[in-house]
Amino acid sequence: MIIDIYKTIRAHGFTSKGQDLKTNKRLGIKRSFINGKYYIEIYKERWGFSVHLYGGGFMSGYFQTVIDITDKNDVNDLKYKIDIEFKC
Repeated sequence: MIIDIYKTIRAHGFTSKGQDLKTNKRLGIKRSFINGKYYIEIYKERWGFSVHLYGGGFMSGYFQTVIDITDKNDVNDLKYKIDIEFKC
């Protein structure tokens, strides 16, 4: 399931290059992605994964959306959220 999450995020132009692995480990972040304007963090939970979507910038209405991934259908919801909210 995590591979499907990664594929969905990468298909929208996000990359994990340049992530701060030391900080990620300290904060419990499994992996982080960025595409210049938006930022995504993935957390491993005991029931699945929690994907946090950030974007817009602080001055223009910075927001956070959290999507809980427990099965393959939730990966489709993640794709929908990225398509609609981030317009990627």
